[in-house]
Amino acid sequence: MSETFVFQIQGHPTRYHLTPLLLLYGSDFCTSFARVWRTIYGSSEYSPATSYAYFKRMVRFFLVVGEKGIVNPESSEGRIHSCYSLYRGKIPETKDVEQCLSNTFDALCDRNDTSFGAISSPSSINSEIDTIKSVLGAFSRVGFAPKFTFSAGLPEDKEARTPTLATLAREAGTFSTTHLGRLQAAEAFVKHNADMLMELRRCLCEEFRIENERFLRGKRLQEGPGLPDEAAIISLLNEYNHTKGEVREWFRSRLGIDDDQYEGLVFKLVSATLHRGLVVKTRKLATLMKSVGDPLWIQGHIQATAVALNAAFHIVIIDSAFNSQPCKDLKINAISGRERRGRFELVTATSTKNRKNGPPNSKQNEVDAPLVDEGGWLPKKVGEQISAKRVIEQWLEMTSKLRSSPQIRKTDSDRLWIFQRPLEPTIRSRLGSIDSEWWPAFLQRHAKNALVGGLRITRMVIRRTALNRSAEMDDFGLAMNQELGNHSDGFMPFFYLDKNGAKAVLEEMIRKFMDKWEAIAAHGIPQAAKVLGVNEQELHRRKLLGLESGLQFAQVDRNSPRPSPSEDEGTEELPLIDENMRVLRISDKSMSDLYLAKLGLERRAERMLSTNPARFLRVWLPWTAIVEGYILKLQESRFWSAFERICREIDAKLLEGKTTVPCLW
Repeated sequence: MSETFVFQIQGHPTRYHLTPLLLLYGSDFCTSFARVWRTIYGSSEYSPATSYAYFKRMVRFFLVVGEKGIVNPESSEGRIHSCYSLYRGKIPETKDVEQCLSNTFDALCDRNDTSFGAISSPSSINSEIDTIKSVLGAFSRVGFAPKFTFSAGLPEDKEARTPTLATLAREAGTFSTTHLGRLQAAEAFVKHNADMLMELRRCLCEEFRIENERFLRGKRLQEGPGLPDEAAIISLLNEYNHTKGEVREWFRSRLGIDDDQYEGLVFKLVSATLHRGLVVKTRKLATLMKSVGDPLWIQGHIQATAVALNAAFHIVIIDSAFNSQPCKDLKINAISGRERRGRFELVTATSTKNRKNGPPNSKQNEVDAPLVDEGGWLPKKVGEQISAKRVIEQWLEMTSKLRSSPQIRKTDSDRLWIFQRPLEPTIRSRLGSIDSEWWPAFLQRHAKNALVGGLRITRMVIRRTALNRSAEMDDFGLAMNQELGNHSDGFMPFFYLDKNGAKAVLEEMIRKFMDKWEAIAAHGIPQAAKVLGVNEQELHRRKLLGLESGLQFAQVDRNSPRPSPSEDEGTEELPLIDENMRVLRISDKSMSDLYLAKLGLERRAERMLSTNPARFLRVWLPWTAIVEGYILKLQESRFWSAFERICREIDAKLLEGKTTVPCLW
């Protein structure tokens, strides 16, 4: 039998296996490692989960170091392995540890190096190297490693990476916008998102409908006339034995009932055992149940199943755009009864996400009012499909016997989502299985669906798609006014716009912005409307919208009227842009600066579209519109070929590192 090395820490549920390191480093090293680990990570400062997560990474680190050290004894890994494998209280040198960490970071960044597993994203690489550095730093404080200095990391893109349904479809090759222009692509993207979300909802509604009809059938059969009570059924069941033939036929002939009545009899008895604690001999009951169908079939006739719970839960997620945890925490009185603009109010118990090992939600985070965003309201109608409000009502009916059962815990009696596994007495409210079993099973059942089949759909994908669907981005003036007024309704969903759709939508917003800016800048110029190709009324409308959106900076004539809802003398007037900044004098330098400004603004937009769209709208969108406007004008002029040449030259210099893109802040 091979030798093993395992140690434990008091209060930690998981044992720590150092066996993989035993052959490489020896028992003295493992003994010292275990002692040091207990000293550092056995304290209350670290949770057992954190300790074990760190431990697994360090075992892998020492394995890689040991294997490389054996192959190349003269390397830093070789000297570290030699020092620890002959451990007599001596620790490696600082320069070897620092070089080893540098080599480890290089290995993590090398996609062809799989010694540390399939780690590819910048955040995963940073997490791995930071954990190793942190543990070695802790080792140095107790004399098990030298003190060292090392710093390395990859830049992380802070943009939310959760895709929408349309993005998943495009990546799977079932949806494409390559044949469309940018604006048409954005419209197609938004429409496909809506179509896919409605198809996903339709599949969920269909499953819930089937489950509810099965429950109603079971309820009707249990309440049918001519059925004996539970005591009489048990008496007949005790009288029956296998010598009297098949149980179904024996009961039917004895009671003079048909097949439906017989099923109602079985459902009635099983319900009494599960919901009222009626005691029946297990083997006798199993014989009776087997004559009707499998446990899941029987459960569906007396109460809600996991299929029904999964469907109802995700219908509410789609309609409310809630995060998963607030939806899991919903109470039975989630529908308050209040209505607003064709929507029902949905009340959630908490307004913050629960975090493992984190502090409990404080009293100030407990709310009796709905969430302030549109996610706290359920639509009354969703096309021809059943509403989420009606789903919740039917769900409460399907779980009514569970709520009146003496076996339910008091803390679960007012929770919306409760369930039993097929024919098990325990009433549960923890929804871990919805992530690991029920949702994957739903996706598998619909794997061949033309729109949503075969895609790795998660609840975050659903939520982001739902928020995209509800975003009211068709008019830039509305979005700007909502931003200036700090209104959340309609604007904040822009935060969740999928990156691929956001660019095209932003382009359309810039076009409308440019119309307003151009109208203000052209005010007072003779025949401006004719030059711009619009009538005087349209030009005046654009000017008013521009002034209302805060674009006074583009106004040339200081004496021109400024219609505004507010004419108060105390109103601060925005400064006008200097004429030198309003006029682009064509030269190689000015066109070079223009292109660099465009690149800088694009880089800023890439980051801010998903992290701080409010600031982008306030600060950088006007400049983006101005730069794009000048480029469009150049495209229509005789300078376009020169501008294209300058753009190519700048791109080449950027690749060679001879110039840089301006950083905007």
